[in-house]
Amino acid sequence: MKLERLLALIVLLLNQEKMTAKDLADYFEVTERTIYRDIETINQSGIPVVSFHGRNGGFGIMDTYKIDRNILTVNDFNMIITALTGIKGTLNDRRLDYLLEKIKNLIPPRDLEFLNKENEHIIIDFHPWDTCKTGKESFEFIDRAIKEKKIISFSYLNVKGEHTERQVEPVALIVKGYIWYLYGYCLMRNDFRVFRLSRIKNINLLDQTFVRRKEPKDFSWNEVWFDKIPKINLLLRFDRKLLVRVEDYFGREYMELQEDGTIMVRLEHQYDEWLIGMILSFGSDVEVLEPDYLRHELKEKGRKLVDMYGERVSRE
Repeated sequence: MKLERLLALIVLLLNQEKMTAKDLADYFEVTERTIYRDIETINQSGIPVVSFHGRNGGFGIMDTYKIDRNILTVNDFNMIITALTGIKGTLNDRRLDYLLEKIKNLIPPRDLEFLNKENEHIIIDFHPWDTCKTGKESFEFIDRAIKEKKIISFSYLNVKGEHTERQVEPVALIVKGYIWYLYGYCLMRNDFRVFRLSRIKNINLLDQTFVRRKEPKDFSWNEVWFDKIPKINLLLRFDRKLLVRVEDYFGREYMELQEDGTIMVRLEHQYDEWLIGMILSFGSDVEVLEPDYLRHELKEKGRKLVDMYGERVSRE
C-alpha cells in the first residue's frame, strides 16, 4: 500500500504546481507526519521534491524534472481519459483517481486546453437509466469478490420469474448495451453462466476462495451469453410512426421501408419470453408475419388479455 501511495503522490505532485502537507494528508487519508516521511523517501529515490515556505507554501516537483510523453498522441490520451472517467462513475475505486492523475501528467501542457475541450464532446456513462443505490452497492460488492477470488451466494430471478439460490465463482463484470452482467462459474449448474445484475438479490460473500477455472476448448461467448437459446427467423411489419424507435432498436440494416410507409424488419433472434414481451410492448403497431407459430402464440396471449380485462370491465 505504501508503494502505491508513493507512486500516486509522485504523479499528483507532477500534475499540480504545489500542494500542502495537509491537502496531501487529506487526499491520501493519512497523517501529515506520514506525508513528510513519504516526501523524504521520494527525494532519496532521486525525484526532486521542493518545499515552498510561507503562507502559500507546499510541496512541488522541480519544473526541470520531466517524463517522456511522446509515446501516445493527444487523441490517444483523450480516448483513455474518456473511457476511464466512464468506468470511474460506476466503480468507486480510488485507484482510478490515481490512474487518471498519472495519465493527465503525461499530457504536454500545451495540449491540456485542447484536451479539455475534446473531453466535452464524448461522455461515457455506464449506468442504466434506473440506477439506484442498491444496484451500485451490488456492483461494488461483486467487484470485491472478483478481486479477492471469493465465492458469492445470491438469490436469482430468471426471465421466467423463477427464483433460485446460487453459489458462483465470480470471474468478470460485463456491460453489454446499457445493462451490467456478472460472468462466473455456477456451482449449481456446474458451468459458466451470465447473470443480469438487476436480478441478483441478497448477495453474501463466503469465506471459501477459488482458483479460476479454464473455459472448455470449444468455449464460445455466444453460447454462454444466450445460454443456448434457440433462434428463429422473424419478419415484422411496423407502423410508419415507429420509424425512430424501430431504427434505435433493430438498426437500419435490418429495415426495409415500404411504399405504403410501413417498415419491414427481417432478422434472426433468440426465441424466448423476452422476445414475446418485446413484441407485445409495441402493441397494435407491429404485426408478426413470420413464423406462424409465433403469430399463434401472440394471438393466444392477446385473447387472455382481452378475457382478463374484459371480465373486470363487466364486473365494474
